[in-house]
Amino acid sequence: MDDIFILHRPLIQRLYQKERKTLKEVKEILERDHQFPSLPISIYETRLRNHLGVRKKFKKSDWSIIYQHHMKTKRETSSLYLNGVKYPWVKAWKEIRRSGARQATTDLVMREQLSKVEGWGFFNISALKSLIDVGVQIRPFDHSKYCSRLLQDAQCGMSNETYELLYRFFQDHCSVSPEAISEAVSEEGTTLLELLSRFGVKVGGTGLRALLRAARIGNFSAVNWLLGAGVNIKAGICDDSGSGDDFTIVALLIQEIDGHRDISLKMSMLQHLVDCGAELKERASDQFADGLFKHVLEQKTKEIWGIRGIEGVQNIIVVNDKKKAADVLVPWLLDQLGVRSRNIAGTELQALFTAASASIFGLPILNELYTTYGLPPDSGAVLASLIKNQAGEELIQEVIQKSASIDMYAKEKGTDRCYTPLQAAASVGNYCLVFQLLDRGADVNAPSRGFHWSTALQAICSWHPASGEERDRQQKIVNLLINNGANINAEPEDGGLTAIMVSASQGDVELAAVLLAHGADPNLHVTRRLGRYPQSTLDIATRRCDMIKLLLDAGALSARRGSTGYEGAILDAEKYGNHVVARILREHIEKQEEQFHIRPELRACHSAVMKKMDEQDAKRRRKKMQDTD
Repeated sequence: MDDIFILHRPLIQRLYQKERKTLKEVKEILERDHQFPSLPISIYETRLRNHLGVRKKFKKSDWSIIYQHHMKTKRETSSLYLNGVKYPWVKAWKEIRRSGARQATTDLVMREQLSKVEGWGFFNISALKSLIDVGVQIRPFDHSKYCSRLLQDAQCGMSNETYELLYRFFQDHCSVSPEAISEAVSEEGTTLLELLSRFGVKVGGTGLRALLRAARIGNFSAVNWLLGAGVNIKAGICDDSGSGDDFTIVALLIQEIDGHRDISLKMSMLQHLVDCGAELKERASDQFADGLFKHVLEQKTKEIWGIRGIEGVQNIIVVNDKKKAADVLVPWLLDQLGVRSRNIAGTELQALFTAASASIFGLPILNELYTTYGLPPDSGAVLASLIKNQAGEELIQEVIQKSASIDMYAKEKGTDRCYTPLQAAASVGNYCLVFQLLDRGADVNAPSRGFHWSTALQAICSWHPASGEERDRQQKIVNLLINNGANINAEPEDGGLTAIMVSASQGDVELAAVLLAHGADPNLHVTRRLGRYPQSTLDIATRRCDMIKLLLDAGALSARRGSTGYEGAILDAEKYGNHVVARILREHIEKQEEQFHIRPELRACHSAVMKKMDEQDAKRRRKKMQDTD
């Protein structure tokens, strides 16, 4: 929802600062004429404060600024407004006296010159020069702010006082911040940059942010001047949000390109930067351009944003203005990398297509990319991603035919999960692909890799059929995998579940019965995925009466066995309010004791199973200690 406020920022500023509308009037205009969602006025206050700096009330520090401004105007009558509403001077004088603004020190008056509020001319160069002349010292951490403020003022015209103050600042302080240097970049020309050079400022090591600003506003002469001054175009730079300091200038400039502005000018600047040595990577530390390529693909395939209101998604849509730019960027980037001409290393080409395949947003255009630029050197590296994200059948078949390895793992975007093509096909319930991959020799028991990933059998058991046809297809895939040698009791990856655990957690009695009939052991493994304590298949199933009965008949026990073998399952059932399940478990214990009394050998078997589970627990603990060491 913040996007719609940002998009209409100029309009809101005009309503507040020029037309002096009240908050209520602004709300009515935006909702009536500009399709804003109907929101409480408190929401408007929050959004306008965050994005426009409009506040509900004055802060204590504001009153000294207001007082100084009043004194500078020689106490002439002036008006004071807050959110478009005139603020009474009687009330204002009370706040000025209460805040101590009239006793403000020269240091405070000095620092007030840094204030810059839209439409209010607080910056008084004559006052600043006079304070410096009488010996007022500038705090070291304020130096950069004064430099920036002076350079901002100089953009509108260089007065003698501005020139003299700039000279003093840059003579007295040997280092200049990157932010201050970037303020010297004008819309056209290099006048202020040349001025800094005459003052002895060395911009080579701190001018990268100025270079980015020059590129963003399309000032080619400033770009060339900064590069000539020694700015390293390949160095990493922090993005505007401060989330990282390793982005390349190309990546940050691409973020600025959209369909609402002159794409040709931005593309010309982008090409110029590349010609000057800028690297086509997302981050300076990247080896290849795969991160940058994936970012562009995602922008290309994001169509619209829905604006959510307080009562759900409103009928307001903002079309993605970056899609048009991405249509230009994708072929440009691939051509710059030498993909079309095949003037690119095989490892980098592989990285590009792997990045594209791993991104679900990139899939709609993968057919186009493969058709235009050809398959990657090792097609098997992208096969699993294509299957998992359900790319076009024609593309998948082409990759299968050209894949050297049918069992190559692919990494899931944003996680440490890795999966084979067979595991991917099972996870989406694609019977034809499962059959085809098995026929081509795919490893039916390829181990799972990464947190909470699965073998092929575990993956199809985790699939959620949405219809009777899909339900039948799931059963066919399970039988197909088992008939081809799938290990029903394969140990899951960390945080995962065995096949029988999956069916128990989903309450799929029919599937669980099939697995048990083929030898699934409900007591073989435990997991901690669903809770703080270790849980067995029986513990996981404590919300379904029919599943509990099936597992009890198969000899399932709790991971926290206690004296009976079922104590943990009873505790879990009661914890979640499943008292019927708890009663079933207790009745089973009673019947079991009766059978043990009649047939003592059954107690021996029961004790043997519990002993075996104890040994497995001890083995797991030893392994965990070894892994920790």
